[in-house]
Amino acid sequence: MEKGKNYGYNSIETFAEKNQFAIDELGKNRVGESFLILDHWDKDIIISFVLIGATNNQYLYECIYSDL
Repeated sequence: MEKGKNYGYNSIETFAEKNQFAIDELGKNRVGESFLILDHWDKDIIISFVLIGATNNQYLYECIYSDL
């Protein structure tokens, strides 16, 4: 997950499950107001996303911060 790149919700969810991240969903379910925060279970690693639209029947998020 790289800052400035776009990801579908399914790929974010798959990444989180495989790499031991919890997903926190914040805000209203609208573009610019919905955020995802991935917080690693054991390490001090945060990855943040903001909703920017929808594509292929899923929400599309832009990575706005990454400790990776």
